[in-house]
Amino acid sequence: MFKYRFDAAINDDTLNKKILHKIVVFFWVIVIIIPIFCFATLPRCHPKQDHYKQVLYDQNPGISIHVLCNTVVTAPPLLDPVFTPLMTLIIIAMLTAAVIIPQTFLTIWRKLDQLSRHLSKRTIQLQKMLLTSLFIQAVIHGVMLGAPLVGFIYAIVFVMPYNSKLEDGSR
Repeated sequence: MFKYRFDAAINDDTLNKKILHKIVVFFWVIVIIIPIFCFATLPRCHPKQDHYKQVLYDQNPGISIHVLCNTVVTAPPLLDPVFTPLMTLIIIAMLTAAVIIPQTFLTIWRKLDQLSRHLSKRTIQLQKMLLTSLFIQAVIHGVMLGAPLVGFIYAIVFVMPYNSKLEDGSR
């Protein structure tokens, strides 16, 4: 919805629209690269996953044998040659989306302020209410999708490396 509002409100020749268009194209390239990267690295990752599960099972004698089941997935090491670029791509996609939405909102808002000379106060008020509701909808999706990803990335980067050091120190 933002795109259609943006295209309707902003002229094609504005610098803001050109820059935002390039950022959106970059975002979609990243979004398309992520699944391609995942499927392309699948033949390498599947045997590595079995290796990681076996190491986990061997290093923790009290752990259930079910950890070796094919339905169990373990997190690879942080510096894994597939995991690190994938996390980097996901973070770039999240940050790019976090730039696109507010920038689109602010650009349309400024344009509505400029149009206030030509349109009635009630029309501008209605357009701003619609724009605000679109922004809130986008933020809700961003929070509901972004918060778990941020928590996951935080756990992978900051919590998991220290867990292994704590476990090694207690033995």
